[in-house]
Amino acid sequence: MEEKLELKTVLERALIEERRREIKATGQRSMAEFKRGKLKFSSSISELKKSLAE
Repeated sequence: MEEKLELKTVLERALIEERRREIKATGQRSMAEFKRGKLKFSSSISELKKSLAE
């Protein structure tokens, strides 16, 4: 039983670490797009809806 619990803990930590890497990679890609001027920011809902429709 103790081995199963240890395996479960190791798997959970591995999944957390994998998700952390995904979030970091997404953030890095977003920052690169921002630096290239490819991201648009707006607080207007109508503008956001319009940009999503494009």
